[in-house]
Amino acid sequence: MSLSSPLFVRMAARSDLEGLARLELDAWGHRAAPLAQLQRRLEEPGFETVIVSRGDEIIAFAQAARLTLESLALKSTWTDMAAGRPNPGGTLLYGINLSARTGPAASGAGRVALDALLALVVHRQLVMFVAGGRLPGFRAWSHCCSAAVYARLHAIGDEIYHVDADGVVRLVGGRSLANLAERIATPASWSFLPERKEQRVRLECEPVDPFVRMLSAARCCGLGVQLVGILPDYYMDPESLDNGLLYAWTNPFVVADRKLTLQEMSVRVASGRMFYPI
Repeated sequence: MSLSSPLFVRMAARSDLEGLARLELDAWGHRAAPLAQLQRRLEEPGFETVIVSRGDEIIAFAQAARLTLESLALKSTWTDMAAGRPNPGGTLLYGINLSARTGPAASGAGRVALDALLALVVHRQLVMFVAGGRLPGFRAWSHCCSAAVYARLHAIGDEIYHVDADGVVRLVGGRSLANLAERIATPASWSFLPERKEQRVRLECEPVDPFVRMLSAARCCGLGVQLVGILPDYYMDPESLDNGLLYAWTNPFVVADRKLTLQEMSVRVASGRMFYPI
């Protein structure tokens, strides 16, 4: 597989099942979705599967299910949601799987697959894309902050920053500081920045968590995804300490009376379960 070969994005077909199963196993090992589940998502109305390939090789794919607003209350775990039935008439697209190969030849392929799902929301004239993801770096930081704080930690070189939902940037401290953990655990110690430096840092800093970093690069119609909240005990993953990161993208082309705000979605998601807005 040549690195100079372009990436191609397409909808999956039934004939792709074997290739999807191989990639799923390579990406997730014993946590991979069973073959029957992958097959059901290819054949049952209401599921969507997009593929990213380089040459003849599938290097990433993403799967999602159409849901109604009424079914969005995520009272179950990711496992239950992934095994549930879609509603072909639903106006929301809920992401249930994102698998990608590792290595230079597949660099950026996962983000391209996510971009394709966002584009599908526009093409299908749906209201919003919603998904729960991992926080694979959280375990190493959990001694000094919550998952909600960790998801918004950013870095430039040695310096750690916190960027809130409104884009306000505060300096937490340098990685080399002996008391960095204490500073992270004490938001009152974070420093506001001069306006010009804040603008520069906002443009240059990158999320500390690798999955959030990938999300920060996802785009459709010039708009990125938004972090919504933390769902404890959402997905069994030791690196995330079982936390799920809820994120969303709103279709800018839907008519106003059909648009679901992130605040409304947060209330819906929080119904019946613990939920920490970020």
